[in-house]
Amino acid sequence: MKLVQNPILSFDAATFMEKGSMMSREHLLTRLAQQHLVIHSTPPQDRHHPAPSGGYRSIGEKLYHYTNPWYLPRVYKSTYANEWLSRTRSPHRRWLLRKIGESAPPILYLWHPIFSNEIGRYGEKLVVYHIYDDYLNLPGSAPDLEAREKHILRNADLVFVANEALLETRKKLVDREYIHLPHGVDVELFETARLRAGTGPSDLASVPHPRLGYMGRINAKVNLELVHHVACNRPAWSFVFVGPVDTDESDSSLLSKLRALPNVYILGARPYEEIASYWMQIDVAIIPYRHVEGQWAFFGSPLKLREAFAADKPVVISPLRDAQSYGDLLMTAKSGEDWLRCIEYALRSASDPDLSEKRRAYARGNSWIARTIEIRQYLSRAIMRKDGDC
Repeated sequence: MKLVQNPILSFDAATFMEKGSMMSREHLLTRLAQQHLVIHSTPPQDRHHPAPSGGYRSIGEKLYHYTNPWYLPRVYKSTYANEWLSRTRSPHRRWLLRKIGESAPPILYLWHPIFSNEIGRYGEKLVVYHIYDDYLNLPGSAPDLEAREKHILRNADLVFVANEALLETRKKLVDREYIHLPHGVDVELFETARLRAGTGPSDLASVPHPRLGYMGRINAKVNLELVHHVACNRPAWSFVFVGPVDTDESDSSLLSKLRALPNVYILGARPYEEIASYWMQIDVAIIPYRHVEGQWAFFGSPLKLREAFAADKPVVISPLRDAQSYGDLLMTAKSGEDWLRCIEYALRSASDPDLSEKRRAYARGNSWIARTIEIRQYLSRAIMRKDGDC
C-alpha cells in the first residue's frame, strides 16, 4: 500500500511543547512531519501576544507552529468579531500551505473539540479526531463542549482513542467506528539512556536509595495528600518528582508540606531529552493519581507508565481504568496502606528477570515509530476509500 503524504493541519488547545512537556501529540506530529508537512495551530493569543506577520514559526523540518498574526488578533468584547477573525485565519492557513509549497488537499487533524468549527474550511481530504484525554470532564471545560465533540464525532473520517475507557464513553455519545490507538514510548531515547546510565544527573547524586520516582506534571490529578502520607510513613525512602509544577490554590499548602519533608525532592521541569536519564536512576516508578470513577484522571492513559516500562522499572499506580489491562507488569494501590505494601514488594522484586523482560518487550512493541506507521496506514486506507481505489 502506498502511504499518502498530504499536508496535515493540526489543532489542539495546548501550545507545542507547552512548558517543555513532550505529550502524545508532540511525539506523533514530530514523527509525522518526517513524511508530511505539518502546521500545528492553537487557540489565538490576545492582541498583546501575537505571532509575527507570517503567523507561523518553524519548530522542526516540515513542522510549523501557527498562532494568530498581529492583524488577526483575539478580541474579548465581540463574539461576532471573534467568529469573523476565526474564519479569516482559515484562508490565511491555506495561503501558508501554498506559500510553503503544498498544493494537495490537507488532512485536518483535530486533538480537541473546541476546534469543531474548523471542519469544512480547507477543502480537506480527511477529518481525523484523536482523543487522548477526557475533555468533557477537564477542569474549566466550556458548557458547549459536548455539542462540539458530537459534531466532530459525526463528521470525522477517522477517530483514534487512546484507551478503551475513553472509547466506551465516546461510543455512548455517538455510535460510530472508533480506533483504539494506545500511547507509545520513545524506545530509542531510553535505550540510549540505558547505555549511558553511569552516575546519572548531578542533582540526584546526594539522593539516597531507594528512590521512588514520579516523572511528569504535578497538577490536580496528582494525589498529594496520599504522597504525603506515604512519605511520612517511610522516612528512609526518597521521593523524587521531576516535571513542571502546576498546582491550584487548594493544593498549594499540600505541596508546601511535601517540600518540607527531608525525603521529598521536587526538582522541577527538565528538558525532555534528559528525562530518560532520571528514569534510569530510580528504583520504583509511582503514579499516584486521583481515581474517582467517572472523573478526569480516572480515564488517564499516562505516558509515564510506558516510559517506566522502557526504563525497566517496577510500577505502582492508582487503580485507573487504563491500568487494569497490564497484569503483572504493574501493581495498583488505592489506600495509603496499599501503597506502602505495594512499594515494598516492588522494591523486593525490582530485579526479577522475567518481569524485566516483559516490561522491556512491551516498550519495544509499542514505540512511537510503530504508532506513527499505524496512523499513516489508517490515513492512506481512508483516502483510498474516498478515491474509490479499494
